Order: sequence, then structure tokens, then C-alpha cells
Amino acid sequence: MEIMQYILNEIIKAFYFLPPIIGSGLSIYIVPKTIRNFSKKNKNKKRNWKLYQQTPNEIPEKTPFIELLFNRQNIHNLEEILKQTNYPKELTQIIDTFKNYVSKENFQTCIKNLQTVKINHITLENDMKIFMQNLLSLTTAAGTYNPYDNTINLYSDKINEQVLSHEFLHMASSKGEKSGFRLITRFENAEIGRGLNEGYTELLNTRIWKYEKNSYKYNVKITRLIETFFDNPKDMENAYFNNDLDEVFKQFLKYGTKEEFFEIMTNLDNLATTKQIIFNKLDNIKTQLKLYEIIKRSNDQEKITNFENILDENEFIKKLRNGKIVLDKPYLKSKTK
Repeated sequence: MEIMQYILNEIIKAFYFLPPIIGSGLSIYIVPKTIRNFSKKNKNKKRNWKLYQQTPNEIPEKTPFIELLFNRQNIHNLEEILKQTNYPKELTQIIDTFKNYVSKENFQTCIKNLQTVKINHITLENDMKIFMQNLLSLTTAAGTYNPYDNTINLYSDKINEQVLSHEFLHMASSKGEKSGFRLITRFENAEIGRGLNEGYTELLNTRIWKYEKNSYKYNVKITRLIETFFDNPKDMENAYFNNDLDEVFKQFLKYGTKEEFFEIMTNLDNLATTKQIIFNKLDNIKTQLKLYEIIKRSNDQEKITNFENILDENEFIKKLRNGKIVLDKPYLKSKTK
């Protein structure tokens, strides 16, 4: 049993860290899973289209604020409140780094949730059913966070720091039905913003704890591009910890349209919830180039340059942008320059 658990742990880590081409390849050869992938993409599209129809074209102006979960006197004594909080010891080093990075206002939700958070190790030995459900799901996870019972689930009997800190960020940004940029709406119990939320969560994960590799590779790259729409990147961070997807929408609308926003959100959701080697790669390229088309409308050369620097990290997309490769359906044609 221990040998089997070890093998399964290694499979899960591979899904978390390896490029999508490897994890996704497994889905391509399993027909039922491939069908479920297409079904999931179609469901995301239909759901987001209905939400799109219900969303106003503009977000009303509102006074910027950060909700105070503690009173103004106690917000200056968060260190003392933290010392009195009994949380899982596995989080000690993660919290030490996090509290030195984040503002006191954005630290509030974390401290509130730390008072009841639990870490649950789900293994083949102690919960075979849930372990196998995760292993055979469309997007096998190394960890998950359940905001309803404030539990971090790790699908291994050992601690993987990068997985744990990622789920910790979900915990630190969750208030009821809202978790970072992810919102469970009352409309058919649908969720929106999951793809953006996973991308930004892992982006912060690598920034705060200095990891070199990341999961949700495509979502992280696209999220970094969306971040350039903000005049100050910290404003997007504040929006994340205050569950303010509206603020992202508002910044996007400076150069893009409501229809384009929901198209981007749908693509991000698909990238986060499906594993398809070819289609995910194409969706990733299409989404990045679509965002490039939109940011150029800003006529802000600094923003455009910052965007291009991120875009050009991928050599293929760089050549595509510079016209050295021309997309001509259904083939890719190269130009000699």
C-alpha cells in the first residue's frame, strides 16, 4: 500500500508541476475524459454567456475601500491577534513570509480564517474514494481549498510547500461565496472568475515565496498580461484580497468591451478546468494575442512595452507578433525575414 501511495503521489506532483503537454496528453488518449473536456468547455461558455447578458456595460463608480474585519484599533495589533491564534503548525513559515509581504488591511481575512482553518491529508489509505475521484478528475489537483468548511486538502501524506502556500492564498482571500477573483453566483449556482483566480493566486505564490516553477502555466502568463491594464499592479492585488472582480472588469473596460472581457474569462476558465494538449495551447495563444490587440488601444507606450516584454517570453508568440510567422488557417506558415 505504501509503494502504491508513493507512485500515486508522484503522479499527482507531475500533474501539478509539469507543462500541460504532459498532463494533458493523458486526457487525449482517454476517450471518455476527452468528451468530458469538451462538455466542460461548452458548459463554461454557456454559463458565462448567460452571466454576460446580465452584466451592465459599465461598473458604477464607487468609493475605494478595504473592508475592516477587525476594528481600527485592533488592525494595528494584528501581530498580537496572530500570536493568540491556534493554527496548524505546517503554516508557520508560510505565514511569516506572507505577513511581511502583504499590507495589514489585506492580512485581515487571513487572520480571521486562520482561527478555524484545518489541513486534511487525503491519501489512498485514509480515503480511497475521494483520492481516486481527484486522481481521475479532468484536472487532477495536488491540493484544494474548501471555503465552506475552511479546509485545505492535500492529496499526499507529505507536505509540498508550493502546493500548501497556493492553497493558503485561497484561504487568505476567501470570504463566504467569494474567493479571490472567484465568485459563486446565485445564478444557477454558477461560478465566474475561476481561471483568473487560479492564475493570480499562483502568480502571487511565485512572487511571495520565490518559487521558480508554477502550476497553471497559461493562466499565470495571461494574468500577468491583464495586470498591465492597471496603472499600479498593487491595485490588482488589493482587488484580489477584497474579492473585487468588478475592479478588474472596470480596468479592462478602459480599452476593451464587455463581450471581450467575458471571452477572456471563458478562455481562462477553460484553461484552468480542462486538460487538452492542442486546444489549450491554441486558446492560450489566441487569448494572449487578443489581449495584445486590446492593450494597443490604450496608446500608452509604457503599458504596451511592458505587455510586449511579457508576451515575448514565448519565442513562438514573439515571432508571431513580429510577423515572422503568419497564422493562416488551418496551417501555420513561416516567413523568411
